[in-house]
Amino acid sequence: MRDFDGKDGIMLFGGIPVTEIAEEFGTPVYGTDENVLRENYRRILGAFS
Repeated sequence: MRDFDGKDGIMLFGGIPVTEIAEEFGTPVYGTDENVLRENYRRILGAFS
């Protein structure tokens, strides 16, 4: 599991405050950080190249 960033006591997900995500989409909400997904793909690709 990865660590999450925070600013002013608010957790950030993909650089966006989770409070904003919850306000827009409600809760519970499930999301994927595109940058983490792409990095994981690169690691898998590199392992099998």
